[in-house]
Amino acid sequence: MATYNAVVGVVLHFESYRNIDLPHQGLYFLRATLSSEDHTATAIPLDIHTSSLVPKAKQGKINYYNVIPASIQGKAFNTKIFTIRYCEEEVELNDICEFRLEIPTKRNDLKKSLEINYVLSIELHFGTLINIGGTDKLPIYLNNIKETISFEMISTQKYIIRDISKSISQYISVQTDKNCYGIANATLHSTLLDFRYRAIPLEPFFTKPTSHTPSADEGKTLSDYLFGKSDGSILTEVQSNEADNIYSEYVSQLVSSYNFIKKRFANIKDRCLDEKERGDNSELLKFQELVLPGEELNDVKEDLTADLLEETKQGSNKDECDIDCESNHSQDHFKVMESMKDRYEEVKLKCSLKIVTKDTFKCTAKFALNISLVSGQIIEIWQRYIELLTITPRFITEMLKLEYIDCITKEK
Repeated sequence: MATYNAVVGVVLHFESYRNIDLPHQGLYFLRATLSSEDHTATAIPLDIHTSSLVPKAKQGKINYYNVIPASIQGKAFNTKIFTIRYCEEEVELNDICEFRLEIPTKRNDLKKSLEINYVLSIELHFGTLINIGGTDKLPIYLNNIKETISFEMISTQKYIIRDISKSISQYISVQTDKNCYGIANATLHSTLLDFRYRAIPLEPFFTKPTSHTPSADEGKTLSDYLFGKSDGSILTEVQSNEADNIYSEYVSQLVSSYNFIKKRFANIKDRCLDEKERGDNSELLKFQELVLPGEELNDVKEDLTADLLEETKQGSNKDECDIDCESNHSQDHFKVMESMKDRYEEVKLKCSLKIVTKDTFKCTAKFALNISLVSGQIIEIWQRYIELLTITPRFITEMLKLEYIDCITKEK
């Protein structure tokens, strides 16, 4: 079924894991999956980001806290495999995974269709070292550890992420249960990145090959979605106010997303980075303000105003014999303003397509272009935001943890 999907970026960061009462020594790792509450859709893990602060093993020696690096397995994200040998042992993980999910939207009820909940499932997996002779023998089997040691899930926790398409920056305390008690410090960040039209469902491309049979809706255009009638026909002409209403509904969601990322970005920069870190990452910390399509005309308008006034001034200087100079100046100023009005009548609302045509397909093309121009800026700052998380992950986690505790205290 053809859909217009909201593209949502999600980042899950495991900062550390602390053993409180794990019953056995051995290898452990955390696995995370993210799926819709009705289990009809699953987020796709795209990439793994590891902080440069994570210590590396010395040459010829094993790093017991990073036996095997973090990995993506199907639709699941696995943290690095680490060794637990002592009680109250804390392992610094700092594994960051970027997920991507798409939520089908309804044009007549965009906000409600975006209010979808996702379930974050976090599992603790354990592999015993008894069969190979304990932790001392681990370096011998390091190259084929996956073939030698079998892992089993020993604990799981599930968290409901409400309104995941809305911007989130939240601390999560992952407490493994049963007889395997430990605590992982994690943070979750999400935001709306884009809107994309899918004539063919996206899901088959991320699953095993199947005999996919196209439906009657597949192959329809974005114009059918935006300006289609209930009887299946499409509008031949679109009024500018109607096109603007549809466009502003979508672009306002993107603007809200950008503003949240920008605010949180500045918050992290001011509270979690020291002077040296700001200096070392000065290029990363620079980003432009969001520019909506058409806003750049305002700069052109200012330049044109200066040019026209200069031309008018020069014209007035040539008429030195004119007695009524004040009257001429007023008339020239009036001509400037009229010229401005005629040439920039389309510069009205920020969230406007600023169309001069009623052609349905041209309006659709401009709609798609404008959405892409805005989303491109959001994706850029989002990638900068993810990179910012890797610079000082522990301070960011602590900041969000304090916000989380403060929020719970106020609710109580």
